[in-house]
Amino acid sequence: MSAGRFDQNKFYVYVYLNPLEPGIFTCEDIAFKYKPIYVGKGCGNRIFHHLTEAKLPERTINPEKAALIRKILNSGNNPLIFKVKEGLTNNEALTLEQKLIDKFGLTREEGIPTNINKGGAVRKHRDNLVDFVRLIFEEEKERLCLSRIQKSRKSQIQIYWQEKQSCNS
Repeated sequence: MSAGRFDQNKFYVYVYLNPLEPGIFTCEDIAFKYKPIYVGKGCGNRIFHHLTEAKLPERTINPEKAALIRKILNSGNNPLIFKVKEGLTNNEALTLEQKLIDKFGLTREEGIPTNINKGGAVRKHRDNLVDFVRLIFEEEKERLCLSRIQKSRKSQIQIYWQEKQSCNS
């Protein structure tokens, strides 16, 4: 596979912290002064997507994360959001995201953050991931045609593809 847009150093790993739960939470050379509630990888404005999701719960695919962010907002605070590391390739970002989630665990496994998967969930197949996604998209293009999606609200599919487009530009 030739070098492409996923090899560009425009990705980052970010974390949401709960200002209502101070403490010391470490992962190798990274230390947080508040409890991590979400670890993610993105580019562009992906880092803020979860705030929008929390304000519009019908659009969330992770109700626990959205509820926790709403709880923080309703307390008069904001989640502490920052980029752990920037200027990464897609694979570097997936690796760091997975390392942080592995350290802090998944909620369903009594872990700290509200992540529902281990980040880079398809990491062991990452070399074939882009080709796999393209294949699935080509097979499903007609079914996922945006004109068929209800116009009354954006679906997760529309939001996902808009974010992917911003990462690809």
